[in-house]
Amino acid sequence: MILVGNSCRKVADNFKDVNPGKSSTYPVSGEWWVIYSLNGAPQGDYFKLMTYNLATDKGDSIWVDDSGDFWQETIKIKSKVDVKNKSFSVTDSPNASGNGTSVTLVGGKVLLGAAKTTSGNKSDSIFVKFVYSDDAADTFYCAGYRRTGFQADDH
Repeated sequence: MILVGNSCRKVADNFKDVNPGKSSTYPVSGEWWVIYSLNGAPQGDYFKLMTYNLATDKGDSIWVDDSGDFWQETIKIKSKVDVKNKSFSVTDSPNASGNGTSVTLVGGKVLLGAAKTTSGNKSDSIFVKFVYSDDAADTFYCAGYRRTGFQADDH
């Protein structure tokens, strides 16, 4: 005789009150749709930029990661963050993408509710200025808005 049981109901009951909350770096952490510019000249349409907490989630640092979508030199760096002032910056952070460069990030800032998305929704705004160690003559900027989850706002 084979007995078969189903414990899914019990497991589901155990998680009904779970609230994952937000990371210690929110509202600076998030997914963003940004437009880059090089020395003031726009460089195409929207690209995804991600900012997220480190595994330690102590609230003092974030990853800034373009997932290789924008430039030939991917950005994936750790940056100091000031959650209270919604700002972040770092000098010569080694690029974890493995290309041997470092990146200086200046003036990273999140402004709550300050952006209007493509479809007209209100969202948070982000601004970042950065310089690659192997191309100090060029300054990159990116500015955009927090991903809303609405398909009309995705790019």
